[in-house]
Amino acid sequence: MGEIGSSPAVEQWTFFGRISPERIRLTIRVPVKFNSESNELSSNYEIQIQIADGQFVAAVVVTSGAWDMHTLKKIVESDIRKITDIIGFRHGASFDVVMIRANCDDGRTVVFEIPVLEHSRVGVANTLDGKLIDAVVSNIPAQMALADFREAMRNPMGTGFFCYRAVEAVMQSMKAEPEDEDGAWDMLCQRLQVDRSTIETIKAHADYPRHGKISSISDVDRATVFRLTDEIVKRYLDYIQRGSAPLSATEYPLFSV
Repeated sequence: MGEIGSSPAVEQWTFFGRISPERIRLTIRVPVKFNSESNELSSNYEIQIQIADGQFVAAVVVTSGAWDMHTLKKIVESDIRKITDIIGFRHGASFDVVMIRANCDDGRTVVFEIPVLEHSRVGVANTLDGKLIDAVVSNIPAQMALADFREAMRNPMGTGFFCYRAVEAVMQSMKAEPEDEDGAWDMLCQRLQVDRSTIETIKAHADYPRHGKISSISDVDRATVFRLTDEIVKRYLDYIQRGSAPLSATEYPLFSV
């Protein structure tokens, strides 16, 4: 999907998606409507959310400011999660939001993917290497890193938090001693050919949410965090498939921001 540039005020978009688990078929009988202001977008907008049989429709009117579609999508998804989190808490259930597409009142349609990841997977075969499966099944840090990367994709506002936690799982696997965290970071950088600045860039988007502070992440920054984390996790998977032998600088040039 191509990027949509900065858009003028007063446009109406309708977002479509589903609430999982779909077996619960969540329904809200009265639409939820409120006005909101996004400092991230420097915009004001109105949103009306309807949920029926596990699917949602969110009508959004941006009334002022300039915005881009990917950031707007992330904020709308966050608004829907506010509602599903209230319901989930009240009923002791866990709901997730899956955004599928958005239609503009002028006829434009956007189908949502994560562009930076989608572009990097062009040509990837739809098969799994048995060696990779064996390596991951026997390596708990790899399993943790992949699980956190999955959550980063599912939760736009939590991308920085989950991506950094994925990298931390890789770091933990490098420890010679339980308390030797500094040494483990050095080992990660040396063995995977990663510049420390790359890790610090990811961490910069994790610190606030890790400590329960209010935070946001732009679509541009989210793409950067994904690109950096993606490469570190890929290198780690190659590393464990090679029996935890350090990657060579010839085959894997130093990766930096």
